[in-house]
Formats: sequence, C-alpha cells, structure tokens
Amino acid sequence: RARKYDHIVVGAGAAGSVLASRLAGKGSSVLLLEAGTLPSRSGSWRSGAGSSAATRLWARAHTQDYAAWAAAAGETANWTYDGLLPHFRRSQERLLRYLPRCRDNSRQEMSIDKALPKGLEELAGSEVLGPEVAEQGLGAGHFRALTENCIRDAYLRPAMLASGADGQRLEVQTQATVRRVLFEGSRAVGVEWDGGEVQAGEVIICAGALRSPQLLMLSGLGPVRQLEELGIPVVQDLPGVGGNLQDHAGFSLTPGGPAAPATHEEAVAWEKALTGLLAMAGAGTENVLGMVPGGYARSNLKLHYVAGSRRPELAVWLTRPKARGRVELQSADVADKPKVNLDHLAEEEDRRALVSGLQLAEQLSRYLQQQDLWPTRAAETPVEDMPEILRRKSAVAGRPVGTCAMGSGAESVVDGQLRVHGIEGLRVADSSVMPTIVGADPLCSVVSIAEVASRLLSRTASQISQYGPPPVVQLAPQATPAVTM
Repeated sequence: RARKYDHIVVGAGAAGSVLASRLAGKGSSVLLLEAGTLPSRSGSWRSGAGSSAATRLWARAHTQDYAAWAAAAGETANWTYDGLLPHFRRSQERLLRYLPRCRDNSRQEMSIDKALPKGLEELAGSEVLGPEVAEQGLGAGHFRALTENCIRDAYLRPAMLASGADGQRLEVQTQATVRRVLFEGSRAVGVEWDGGEVQAGEVIICAGALRSPQLLMLSGLGPVRQLEELGIPVVQDLPGVGGNLQDHAGFSLTPGGPAAPATHEEAVAWEKALTGLLAMAGAGTENVLGMVPGGYARSNLKLHYVAGSRRPELAVWLTRPKARGRVELQSADVADKPKVNLDHLAEEEDRRALVSGLQLAEQLSRYLQQQDLWPTRAAETPVEDMPEILRRKSAVAGRPVGTCAMGSGAESVVDGQLRVHGIEGLRVADSSVMPTIVGADPLCSVVSIAEVASRLLSRTASQISQYGPPPVVQLAPQATPAVTM
C-alpha cells in the first residue's frame, strides 16, 4: 500500500521551498520531490543546474501588474497589491530573520550612485527615488539582490532541520524525477516518481514555467491534439497548458557597443570577482543600480548599470512584452526537455520599445563618459540599423512565466485559488500561473504566490489527516540521474 501524505509538492525552487516550509510548519505531512540536489546535513549546498545560483533582484512589482492578475483570476482578495501586501511583508520578515546579511545596508557611496540617476533624470525625466523604487516601478534607485538559494536558506532549510519536532512533518527526496500525476477519475491522488507511486490528499506543482506545463501534459492535462499525437491518455482537455509564455527581453550596451546579455555561466562567474557596484559582501546587499524611464504610470523599459570585472554594462530590459510563446512536449518521456517557442521580437511594439531603450542607453553612456564613468564615447547607432542589431544581440532573460495561467477563460489553466480547471486535488503554484508578466524581476512575486498558496491550503489541526509518524528527512541523492527543472 502506497504511503500517503497530506501534500506532495513537486519542485524545490523558490516557490516549492516556501510552500513546503509553510505547510510543514502548520502540521501537515509534506513530501517535497526535487529533481536536482539540495543541502546536506552538514549545511553545504549542492545546487543543481538552473537559476538557483544566479543573482536575482528582489523587488515588488507595480500595483497595476497585480491588478491585472486580480482581473484575470477574478479573486481581488488574493491577487491585488493590497491583497498581496501581507505576504510581501511576511516574506521580507522571514528573509531578515534567517539571512542576517539582508540587514546589512552598508555600502561605500560611489560617484556612479549620484551620476547615473542624475543622468537619467536629465535624459528621460525620471525621478530619483530611494531603495524601494521597485515597488512602483518608476525612477532610479538601488535594488536588493538575492539568489534562489537564499530563499531555500530562509524557508526550506529551517523546516528540514525542524522536521519531526514541534509537529512538523517534512520529507525531502532529491534527484527525484516525477513522471506523472496519478488520478482516480478527475481527482489527483498522488504522483509516480523514480521511487514508485505515492499518494496525497493534494498535489501542488511548483516546477517552474517550463517543467510545470510539461508535467501536466505528461499527466494527460493539456491540448488534446498534442497529447493524442504522443499517445498520452487525455484526462482533461486544457488547451492553455504551455501557452501564454512570456519573458523579459533585452540587451547590454558595453563600451564596444550593443552585446547579448550575460549568460547564466557568466553571471555566476562574475559574482565571484565583481568590482564597483557589484562588490558583494554576500547576496542581500544593495548592489545593482536600476533605472526605469518614468514620466508615466508604468514604464516598459528597465535599465541596470553593472560594473563588472570584465566590462561595465548598461543592461536594457523590456519588462512588459507583448510577445507570447508556447511550451510543448518533445515526447512522452519526462527526460526529454520540452520545446520552448518564443520569438521575443515578433511584435512591432516590442521592437520599437527596445529601439527606444538602445537610444536611451547610448545617450546615458555619453553622459557618463563626460563624468569619467564610462571608458569611451559610445557611437550613435543609426536608427535604421537598430532593428537588425537588436535581432542579433538581444535575448530573453531566462525568467519565463505564464504557461499555466490563472483565469476563467478558455486558455487559462488554474482558477484564482490555483486549482487546475476540472481537476480536484491538484494545484499549480509558481511563476507559470502569472497571467501576465510583472515589470520587476519575478522572484519576489513568485514567493508571494507560494505564500498565498500556503494560506489557501492551510487547515486546522482537527482537519489534518493522520498518516503515521513524522517521516525521516531524506537528504542523500537517489540513484536516478536528476532532470533539471
């Protein structure tokens, strides 16, 4: 007879770490399945591939971004800025409690600190604001940076150490590839993974905007035609699974001209040897100066000045793109990564916005050069050449969202309670449920989604099923190779 838990959480990224921690803390028995690796008992972190080691900006998005979520979901109590505010504060308190370096705001003021906002103010009419600028997405100021491992440090690690004590019951399995969700009729009853089949009162998928739709489709939830072509039995026709893919797109202006944004590998390497604004005492210090051209309600462009060991950069990001893509299955084998189709330059409006960003970045670099803060005078790229340059040099940020979108329309996948349409006992709680991408880095918003999910799933002690004694925390990797999420 399969072991049964109150909740199974699939994926131990930011969302899964937060959700598993919160549920275990409320007395639920939780099984967390992660395809990669997590911390050992000695406290060392063996991060799997993905974004966990890359720096992410911790910023709340504009109120109108969340208003769009609430309108799509029909759940104003949960998804407006005011509805999410308690969760923003709750997560911030958690980070400050478990990551002392987040409290260290000391940093030596540098010439660029004043010159860059001043230049943006003169060139784009952007107001110079304080460190919380990102909450409204206007003006110029410093941003706070974290890594996804910081989220695990603050949420998952304490829960793992407390498992078995104070009623907390959390089991973690690493290098655990989930193959499909199990159903009895239209109700999810568990999952099949490398270790066999396991049952739960509810399954929550937190595998990210690429893997979450893949797992749903492998489980028979998705576009009927695609499932039938691959011989996957259809449980529920959900044409929106994998659709609505969105990501920030952008480029970097360097002293040598426009360049592709830094790769994940470059970003990780730079963190070890950065100078200037990115001289980090540790994740959590204010280290990236972000500017958003203002003068109107919400900007569609964001600029970051990065003073790296290799070269200074002005990174320009399109934060609310019109382009939409799709995630599709390569095959019915979970080991085959899904196909990702997103042409970030497909929409004329997006192309025009990036051209404007390149013009502004070149103007700003010339301003900084006059202040001896940029090594060479940037050439003025002819406007007619900019579209082709951006086609060659621009790229997506690698922070996809939207592929299991909240809503009530035909292309939505989950409702405002994060429940998969037409299915009982199954929810999705990660970046994939965002109906529209937010203008800020999505990490803070992803954590808030998981915080909302934990509240939606919470139950009183009398309602919690009793499925045996607290399980032992499993930290050693299983034999099956990991599948990156």
